[in-house]
Amino acid sequence: VAAIAGALWLGAALSTPPAPVEVCQGFAAQLDGSWDHVRRGRVRAAIEDTKLPYAVETWVRVEAGLDDYARRWLDAREDACRAQQGGEQSTAILDRRVRCLDRQLGQLRATVDQLTRADAELVRDAVKLVQGLPSLAACSDADALMADPIPDDAALAAEVRELETALREAEIVVR
Repeated sequence: VAAIAGALWLGAALSTPPAPVEVCQGFAAQLDGSWDHVRRGRVRAAIEDTKLPYAVETWVRVEAGLDDYARRWLDAREDACRAQQGGEQSTAILDRRVRCLDRQLGQLRATVDQLTRADAELVRDAVKLVQGLPSLAACSDADALMADPIPDDAALAAEVRELETALREAEIVVR
């Protein structure tokens, strides 16, 4: 009896799915191409190459703002995963949270794109541009997320994402 109980316990222990913490790691790679070491260097060079008297101070503030936004984005992405893994939210809510966070990541990428081509005028407004990144809190509001319609048709959903990306990029240019 003890051997059977031990075998059952061992089988259950070996078949236990990984803890939410383990599953919900590794999202930092999604920041690659948006805010990473290479992009950081390009933004710094673009800002400092303007030779404006406040360029270095602007760079320090821009870097801190982008680092903070990227860290908060990563925290929100991991939190969304943990909430779903822990049974606190449905897969449908997770999908919408991820879609929202992907949109915000697109905003970050578009902002950094602009900053890599900074001229004197953009450097003057660079800190405001970073401060104007959209709130990540909206991506945790389940009611608001469920009110955002998502097309069932995959091709249509992809087209909507492309249009949203184009709109985000245009909004950054206008800011």
